[in-house]
Amino acid sequence: MSIRAVQFEEFSGSEAAAPAQAPAPRLDAEALETLLAKARGKGRADGFAEGVAMAEARAESELRMVLDTLTEQMTDAGQLRQSVETEVADAVERICAALFGAIAPSLAAAGYLGEITAAVSDALRRA
Repeated sequence: MSIRAVQFEEFSGSEAAAPAQAPAPRLDAEALETLLAKARGKGRADGFAEGVAMAEARAESELRMVLDTLTEQMTDAGQLRQSVETEVADAVERICAALFGAIAPSLAAAGYLGEITAAVSDALRRA
């Protein structure tokens, strides 16, 4: 009879035995360099895309600020124009009243001065 060594495996509770992992395949220098080049290219492309997106966002933000400023200035200019037109119309009416009152006092006495002043003011507004 010969003596034989027997080895027993240990099992603990409900945990299953871990499967043996196969060793990672070894890459030669050329394959490794190819993988590194691909990774670098992807990194550059991702960085470029991120840079373009940031530049576009910054340009859009600056454009919005410029357009907001322009809109505000156009609104101010419109209000100023309306104010100036009102002042000019008032001045024209006063000038017409003074002019026709001095040139033709009989028209002023007959009550036509208001109609003449209104007609001249209206004609100047349309011009």
